[in-house]
Amino acid sequence: MTLQILSLEVVTNADDSSLCNTCTLLGECIDWSRNYRPYHSFQTNPHNPNQLIGDLQMTSFNQATLDALKAEATANYKNRIDGYDAYATTCPKTLRAIPGWVVGADVMATVVYQSELIPTYIDYAAKGYVYKDTIPMVGSSAQILLTKPEKPVDLDGAEVRVQGVQYQSDDIVKIHGEVEAKYRGECEAKDIAATQAEKDRIYAEALAEVEVEEQAALADKAAARAAQIQARIAEKVTVKPATKRTAK
Repeated sequence: MTLQILSLEVVTNADDSSLCNTCTLLGECIDWSRNYRPYHSFQTNPHNPNQLIGDLQMTSFNQATLDALKAEATANYKNRIDGYDAYATTCPKTLRAIPGWVVGADVMATVVYQSELIPTYIDYAAKGYVYKDTIPMVGSSAQILLTKPEKPVDLDGAEVRVQGVQYQSDDIVKIHGEVEAKYRGECEAKDIAATQAEKDRIYAEALAEVEVEEQAALADKAAARAAQIQARIAEKVTVKPATKRTAK
């Protein structure tokens, strides 16, 4: 059975003067999947960004949410030591800790002898690192906890990068980029799913309307055919004249 399927015309160019979505019932069978496009093909009205074109504009992206994720990532970075961490991440299925290398605002400098403490501190301080604490280890060895310099600038505010120095600003830019890429990817997946769900809803609604129209048309056609059959039957029926029976 050939059905009339809802065809959706989608705006693919925000500069098109005919920015609109139109739903048209076509009198031919159309493969719905060929008309599918990801959510980012749906545009907003350039004259009014708050006005959506059609009812298939799906977007879960929220700048405030992204800013909050970046702020959270920055706070975690500030309270983390750079290097190997036995609890770097957590398995989402088993909830077990997964070790790995992490990026943090603090670094640990290990010295073997106590006599190396002050020279090591001076060396790091000259590069902009800030001393936080000294952690004794086995024997005479120890670890110096230091904070990375925030930005590659001198006292006058001019940018001066020291080779081999890790700056917090560089780490944070990279972390924010990873956070935004992950968040936008999640939003895109949600938007595609939501858009497809809306397309399926529209298709189901259109299909139901078409079925109702076809049933009504079929009923009218059946009634007309029944009338034709009755007319043919009426033409074949002839009335025989009455005859008298002969008495024996």
